[in-house]
Amino acid sequence: MSLAPSSLNDESSDPATDSLGDKRGLGKPMQLDGRIEWRRAKLELSRNWYIPALAVGYGVHRIVRRYAPRRFATWTSMGLSELYILSGVGISLTLKILQSTRAAYNDDDLAALAVAGSRAGSASVRRSIVCEDAIQSDPRVMELARGFRSSSYATAHDLSSKVSWWARHILADKASYDAVATTIIYRSLQADPAWTPRHLSDFDICTNFIATNISNRNEDITHWIGTMFVATIPAAIDLRKSGGRAWYLPMNIAQRLLLGLTVYIMTGLRYHNWNHLQGIKDKQQVATAVVRAFGSLEEEIAKARNAVS
Repeated sequence: MSLAPSSLNDESSDPATDSLGDKRGLGKPMQLDGRIEWRRAKLELSRNWYIPALAVGYGVHRIVRRYAPRRFATWTSMGLSELYILSGVGISLTLKILQSTRAAYNDDDLAALAVAGSRAGSASVRRSIVCEDAIQSDPRVMELARGFRSSSYATAHDLSSKVSWWARHILADKASYDAVATTIIYRSLQADPAWTPRHLSDFDICTNFIATNISNRNEDITHWIGTMFVATIPAAIDLRKSGGRAWYLPMNIAQRLLLGLTVYIMTGLRYHNWNHLQGIKDKQQVATAVVRAFGSLEEEIAKARNAVS
């Protein structure tokens, strides 16, 4: 049985249907005609250009390997697809870092914090660190500094939240964190004796972000993992030649773990720290405190904005 066109027209022009559509805010009915929105497809392709690029690279690599076999021993037991997938994850996170960096520098309140927590502002931050003698003269400084670090951990009730907190703070050693926190508090209290942070978690994010850069822990961990991976290369080659089955599987696991950790530390943790800045609730108070502690950094902000624009 078929419906006449008039019946369809009458149903679509039903006042009840129209009023319901207006109430729901649906507007013009959606047409499912199977057509592709090429403008949106091009936009998605421009955002994820590395996916087809890596796919083409992988295909070409496979063809080259088929007709021109490798003459030297492989550095790792990881398959070609694994290496390309790992590269794709690294590129994806790097692009997200650039987006988060650009968003922070273009935010009038977060710009000072972003510069203070970057390599461009690290020298100014180190010069502005207040000595311990001045800090110990006011007991409120250390009390608030301890509150910064514990504020976000206190709200981490489940295991995943605690692991996330640990991952955010792993790259900032306690000495660097305390130095940045106490400097921000000391300068803020100097400017306003009645100063009180509205959200302690805001200053935990701020302090951890700056301390991560002035701390050497990031470079130390990356160097340590890189050295371990390089050390596994000759060992893995020797095992493949000698047929050491007992150590072959543990070596494969170790190489995959070390490469994954390298990508995570160099891109994943950096993206997490930059993106976490958007979680600051009172950006204006944090920006004011950073400027009081480390200066306006206007010249560094202008250079950073030009670099990311």
